Amino acid sequence: MGLQCTLCNSCTTMYFYIIFRESDITKERIQKILGAGANVVLVSGGIDDLCLKYFVEAGAMGVRRCKKADLKRIARATGGKKNPLTAFAISYTLFSLI
Repeated sequence: MGLQCTLCNSCTTMYFYIIFRESDITKERIQKILGAGANVVLVSGGIDDLCLKYFVEAGAMGVRRCKKADLKRIARATGGKKNPLTAFAISYTLFSLI
């Protein structure tokens, strides 16, 4: 099941508001991750280019497309914590704030 959003030509200001707000939410989430003391973030999926830009500016490293078994092994070896967050939770937060 996909998600579809249709905007008319007269709604361009709302479109740009959505794009800028999405960027702000992304930056806020990354600030929270980095504020917790993380300097390396490993994920099993992909990382958007905008997110990588924020990580690089902060001097942190984001590693994408790691195997889940490797993530568990790294968490045990380093004493880190696995934090599962689904794309549904992120999209729900994005659209509930608008």
